[in-house]
Amino acid sequence: MTPSDSRILQFPNAGPLVSPESLAPHLDHPNLRIVDCRADIRDAAKGRADYTAAHIRNAVFADLNTDLSDLTQQGLGRHPLPTDAALSAAFSRWNLTPDTHVVAYDDAQGALAAARLWWLLKLAGHKHASVLDGGLAAWRAAGLPLESGPESKIGRASCRERV
Repeated sequence: MTPSDSRILQFPNAGPLVSPESLAPHLDHPNLRIVDCRADIRDAAKGRADYTAAHIRNAVFADLNTDLSDLTQQGLGRHPLPTDAALSAAFSRWNLTPDTHVVAYDDAQGALAAARLWWLLKLAGHKHASVLDGGLAAWRAAGLPLESGPESKIGRASCRERV
């Protein structure tokens, strides 16, 4: 393991899914970014409202319509892919670096936004990305804590990965 590898958060049985029990002890790890991707395709404001009401500690919010899609592109489906520049700006706003392990979660509203973020990260060449197995429902079922309120300011990083 090289010195830079020691900063990378590794989960047991590494794969695309991370269990709530595996994630919970690492919420304050400096190279972990949890991203709340909850969305309701019938109500564009519901995801952020749900985030403000309750989210996993230190999570940032990804808006399906503005961060994970580009709704200005007409005729390309309901949620066309974001431009490279828009996706890079979101990654930077979330303070992602090549060493950051991203864990995305959503709920059962049918948007599959956590899987979309995972796929976009992989498409951009990000090596450390997972989805919370069972989403927020599994986190709650495990009796794990949530916090409320708006996003805290995490600072911006220059996104060193090419999107």
